[in-house]
Amino acid sequence: VVAAMEAHAERDAGVAKQGCCAITNLAVGSDDIRARLMDAGAAARVVAAMEAHAERDAGVAQEGCGAIWYLACGSDDIRARLMDAGAAARVVAAMEAHAERD
Repeated sequence: VVAAMEAHAERDAGVAKQGCCAITNLAVGSDDIRARLMDAGAAARVVAAMEAHAERDAGVAQEGCGAIWYLACGSDDIRARLMDAGAAARVVAAMEAHAERD
């Protein structure tokens, strides 16, 4: 999933949305799975997908925020790594871009 996002998500909003959704579904599992996702570069890919599409595409914004949410359910180390990757700024930007939506 992370490799597909690296190859295609910045150019294709559909890949970005589905990649974020897949990361969300995987991250629901366990701390070990969340750590493995982070080690594979999930945070950077979700942030990059959101930077590329989330302000124009509410679906990417929603799925990207979901992926960050579930990744953040892990350890303090994972939360720190998400912050270092720029996840909080992307969530705020998505919220600002879609503040008028339900």
